[in-house]
Amino acid sequence: MFSRRNFVRTGAVGAAAFAASASVFAPAEQRPSVDQASPIRLGLASYTFRNFSRAQTIGFMKQLNVFELNAKDVRDHLPTDPQEEAAALADYASAGIRLHAAGTIYFEKDEDADIRAKFEYCKRGLSCG
Repeated sequence: MFSRRNFVRTGAVGAAAFAASASVFAPAEQRPSVDQASPIRLGLASYTFRNFSRAQTIGFMKQLNVFELNAKDVRDHLPTDPQEEAAALADYASAGIRLHAAGTIYFEKDEDADIRAKFEYCKRGLSCG
């Protein structure tokens, strides 16, 4: 006698066997080498290493083989003087790190000069890599 329980059990066993056979007999995919560029660009938020210096953060990023950085507001972000900003941008660029975002920038004043300064800061930072 073929009951509904037997039907469901047979279907589940058949589905599991099909899934297992597909993965067992599938050709092994080749993984790209470590030196080969990936189509996915993985980045990092500087907030991840907020308790470390810029030099340490750069060292960690090199160890992780990650070269895209979102410079959040805890390090190398507004407000900074021009010399500190230039030094930070030079450090990142010389390490091959590309800044691709500037984190959250708040517009607390509705003044054209303040807004313009923030946009110029982003343009300078994002053009360094």
